[in-house]
Amino acid sequence: MRPRNFAHVFLTGLIVAGLLVSAEGISYAATPRLSGTPTPTFSPASFSEDTPVSAWIARELDPIVVEGGWSSIIRVWVRGQIGLPVTIRTADGAWSAVNFVGAKPEYGPDALEFAPVWPGRYVIEPEGLGVSLTLELAAGRIGQVLFEPGAPSGQRPTPTPEPTRLPPAPPSPTREPTRLPPVPPSPTPVPATLPPSVPVGLAVAPKLVDPPDGTAVSVKARLDLAWSWPGSLGPDDYFQVEVWNSFNGFDTPIDVAWVKVLTYKYDSNPNPSYGPEYRWRISVIRGTPAREKDWSTSENRVWEPNSRSVPISAASDTWKLIIDPGCPPGDRSC
Repeated sequence: MRPRNFAHVFLTGLIVAGLLVSAEGISYAATPRLSGTPTPTFSPASFSEDTPVSAWIARELDPIVVEGGWSSIIRVWVRGQIGLPVTIRTADGAWSAVNFVGAKPEYGPDALEFAPVWPGRYVIEPEGLGVSLTLELAAGRIGQVLFEPGAPSGQRPTPTPEPTRLPPAPPSPTREPTRLPPVPPSPTPVPATLPPSVPVGLAVAPKLVDPPDGTAVSVKARLDLAWSWPGSLGPDDYFQVEVWNSFNGFDTPIDVAWVKVLTYKYDSNPNPSYGPEYRWRISVIRGTPAREKDWSTSENRVWEPNSRSVPISAASDTWKLIIDPGCPPGDRSC
């Protein structure tokens, strides 16, 4: 066979082979060159940066036992949320109050307290965090609650590329997981450090203001007493005023009254049969008054005490007041 005929037969064979291969569905058509590495597309269920990976969680820490305490305290931490309102309410919704994160910096920059509270079941809920905690509180306990960012709510889904007809490409670089901020350590319970004069479990005592201790006033002067207190009264809370006199050796108060304001205006002159020395003090109590006193007015409401009341603050200091018949009304220099 001549060389020319051989080349003709060889080319014919290649054409036939190409047709057979095309019949199998494989094409060797040229593919356009792509710039860069193809980026896979993700199905709607795939992870995105906007997907939340953590939530707030609440934990009840070990309570602190207060020996001999009759009331209780609830101490709360909300990590990093200074100034955030936190609501406490009884489980039945009959009572609620609000305090703010950071109100108790002695226990940490993000601490607050509700005190004093009755033993019972309470719900504590920071505003806007989507989390709350129900706490069963016994008498003489400092309940402790921590709100903090939680662990990831689940493993991040692995991005699954949809099928693509692009030619094989080098594998995409492994996506590094987002590094979550470290979770702050749980606070170490701090024992209550109240001054020795304040019984554990009670609020701070009112502070007497006027008349100053040992003041002498005219027998014709009305006994107007004044004090201050940093707390706020609830609907069933009152200031209890107790007044003693020397005629009975200060054994029993000659007057006990409940008021809602920071002054006590006694609208009767001192009894002439009483001794010249009076003593008085103030405390905060909780209860239902027996009735209004006979001389109570709409501008100066005063109630009779109820023996079933309970104290919610320590008692103030006891100050002395001298009634001197020789003192002109309004003159305290005598």
